[in-house]
Amino acid sequence: MIARARRYAVVLVGCGEPDGRVSLVGSAGDAEAYLTGIEMRWDDRREGGGPVGRAIRRGETSVTKIGEASFAPWRDRARRFGIRCVVALPIITARDVRYALAVFSTDARQVWGHDLTILKQLAADVAVAL
Repeated sequence: MIARARRYAVVLVGCGEPDGRVSLVGSAGDAEAYLTGIEMRWDDRREGGGPVGRAIRRGETSVTKIGEASFAPWRDRARRFGIRCVVALPIITARDVRYALAVFSTDARQVWGHDLTILKQLAADVAVAL
């Protein structure tokens, strides 16, 4: 629903696995094929420095434009799908932060204000469901 409601190409929920990988729990959006075959991690490897990995590892919201160095492993693929900015939010369950909600936008502007407030509430709602 959120993928259709805004300018978001794809939305995902990822889970930080014990081996450092991020597995896909669910996704939606017109650019969902972007996720096929990409590696996301939350450990200290290069792929763990991306927005989803940082959200899980640090428990903090991460807003990343695809031109930033931390997004280098996925930049070319993101451009092919029109993705220009990613917002990743930690999903904090009663036990810990092992999940993240990520929103991939075709708009290069960073997500601010009302949109960010809605996404934080959505992440909190998903935490309750998990």
